[in-house]
Amino acid sequence: MRDAFTEEQKRLLPLPEHPFPCDLVRPVASGKTPYVRFDLNDYSIPHTLVQKPLTLIAGRTMIRLVDGEREVARHERCYDRARQIEAVEHLAALATQKRHATELRGRDRLRSACAGAAAFLEAVALRGGHLGGTTSRLLQLLDRYGTALLDAALSNALARGAANAGSVAYWLDQTRRADGAPPQLLHSTD
Repeated sequence: MRDAFTEEQKRLLPLPEHPFPCDLVRPVASGKTPYVRFDLNDYSIPHTLVQKPLTLIAGRTMIRLVDGEREVARHERCYDRARQIEAVEHLAALATQKRHATELRGRDRLRSACAGAAAFLEAVALRGGHLGGTTSRLLQLLDRYGTALLDAALSNALARGAANAGSVAYWLDQTRRADGAPPQLLHSTD
């Protein structure tokens, strides 16, 4: 048997210089979340590519997702079931986007409720103040004191050159006390 193999080996063709690609290639698209499902597992993709057609290339050890010719995600292949395989950079970008969208919704709510909100927020930005924190605090004050009082407080703070949420809160508290109302109690969730 060994002699037959030795004699046959001389006649065999050499193996190809490059291995033959045997990866599985298929078109995919995510649903409303930034994950693509493959083999009962979910693999993260950049949130900017949600519901867009991508190409999945599954090898024995690696899953790659490409948009045209550009690789957009690479994960180790998981043979478990019902697992979420996530890239840290995908989650970080999504969290940043969500935080930014929440801040914009809050600013829009303030602008629609109070005529002086746009000018106040602009003054905060020009001073280099933190728009996210200011917006959050002003929304709390809006819920606590209402539109009319908050709008008056914003105008007062701007007139005094004190464009910050603390100044607005102080004016609201002083106005409430002057009207004989008890001070607002702060809750532990504030």
